Amino acid sequence: MFKTISIKVNLLTYFFSIIGVVSLVLIGMQYYFSLSLADKAADSTFEQVAEKLSIYIRETDQQLKSVIHQASLDDDLASIPEVGQLHTNIDTFISVLESNPGIYAAYVGKNNGDFYEVIHMQRFPGLHEKFDADAKTFWAVVQIQGEGEQRTKHWLFYNEHMQLISSRSEAHDYDPRVRPWFNKAKKSTDVIRTEPYLFSFIDSSGITYANKLNNSEGVFAMDITM
Repeated sequence: MFKTISIKVNLLTYFFSIIGVVSLVLIGMQYYFSLSLADKAADSTFEQVAEKLSIYIRETDQQLKSVIHQASLDDDLASIPEVGQLHTNIDTFISVLESNPGIYAAYVGKNNGDFYEVIHMQRFPGLHEKFDADAKTFWAVVQIQGEGEQRTKHWLFYNEHMQLISSRSEAHDYDPRVRPWFNKAKKSTDVIRTEPYLFSFIDSSGITYANKLNNSEGVFAMDITM
């Protein structure tokens, strides 16, 4: 009797051992295939995100090139006003700046070295401190004119309604004619885009889109911060 019971216990132990091993194998296989499926899903998600990002970059690039091309057809952009006066086509500058949230500044560099820039002060953190501007400043205008020791940089700060808040002037040697974006655009028949570089006014990197003005009197450009 005891022998019969012992045989039954051994058979049951053997049976449950086999079940335990099979269960462990099945759990291991399930875990492996779960990880494999997760990896495939992650790879697929990454590829989808990468493709969408690539499409977005191409579309944004085309949009920015279209904006700069249309603006550069305006011959009056080369007519830089007297210091203290708004550009007659200030709306063109503002339209360009508001066309994309990444655009920090739009400007004209002329063949004679004159420079006129409009900056969206809300687009880049720390601009008010950097330019020593009133907290209410929404737009900043930079004009650089003159030759040699007489070359001067003029700052004009405006609120969102283009009402002048303050202004100041300082000696400066910045010359658009020696900048890569200016020379590259002057030699090209299409809108150009620079490689990332350090913007001279704000110590931040970005890229510039530029196009030769329709009347060839200079170059119209805009800066995108990164």
